[in-house]
Amino acid sequence: AGGVELVLCVQYRLRQLLAERGRGADHLEFHLLTDMDEVLHTHNPRVRAKFTRILGERG
Repeated sequence: AGGVELVLCVQYRLRQLLAERGRGADHLEFHLLTDMDEVLHTHNPRVRAKFTRILGERG
């Protein structure tokens, strides 16, 4: 769970900083690695589905 939180926070902040400087963030890529088939495999299915959707939307 910590990796998901970290990547979402870093992505948000970097996009914010770039926007303040008038620069786009389209070139940024973030990769979340796991040895499981799904992120947050210990969480309930609704939480997994929500974060899978959020991560997909954010690229």
